[in-house]
Amino acid sequence: MIGEKSGNSYANETLGIRAEFSDNWTILDDEQTAQMLGLVADNFSEVDLAEQLRESGSLYDLYAMTVDQSGDNVNVVIEDLGVVNGIIIDEKKYLEIAEDQLETTFAQMGMTDVTLDKGTYSFAGKDHVSVLISGNYNGVPVYERMVLLKTGNYMGVVTAFSLDTARLDGIMGLFSAYEE
Repeated sequence: MIGEKSGNSYANETLGIRAEFSDNWTILDDEQTAQMLGLVADNFSEVDLAEQLRESGSLYDLYAMTVDQSGDNVNVVIEDLGVVNGIIIDEKKYLEIAEDQLETTFAQMGMTDVTLDKGTYSFAGKDHVSVLISGNYNGVPVYERMVLLKTGNYMGVVTAFSLDTARLDGIMGLFSAYEE
């Protein structure tokens, strides 16, 4: 399930996606991602990440951000749904379950005027369930696009963030289908 990062490239065969980032982007390594999330990490390895997925049920597989002041970023989180939920929960049901939690989380972060626009989105060559989230944070409009990728008992969640809604499609456009 864990993707591969090399330079400014990312690929996850299981999720069926890859991304190529320009020099304006940086991909955080596992230790940088852990620090950004407030976790303590001495020396992450693929085995450590696999163990994190088993223990917590989810992990950040990718976190990339622009090196300019735009604030644009994108992440890929993988969640282990377990055997039973892996069978009964599809992308649409996952979003229905997460919807209330999303609104609560954004409100706790201090966002106001939060709206969730659910639908499908063409991502890496396939249509997937998605939600466009918009709101205001301290009077500044903010936007996120979440795309759900169900594979087996796992859910991949690709989330792009920007202060400009027009840039979200560009961020998502950095991803393509995984092909060997």
